[in-house]
Amino acid sequence: MENPRLTEDDRLSCEQVRDLMFLVVTNDLDEKSAEQAFVHLAGCPACRQVMAEHVKLAAALFGTLRKE
Repeated sequence: MENPRLTEDDRLSCEQVRDLMFLVVTNDLDEKSAEQAFVHLAGCPACRQVMAEHVKLAAALFGTLRKE
């Protein structure tokens, strides 16, 4: 997924995206950082798999917290 608004300097590495994943899941990133992360995720199957695991973990955690 190419985004013409992002320059080469704006592109994130796998390591950078993985460091931000919890913030992506909890919607705690600023708009530009979220866009950078989603552009990376669109083109990186390995990071999408890790993101899916983060989403499952967050859902379990937040579900548990709501029950208490």
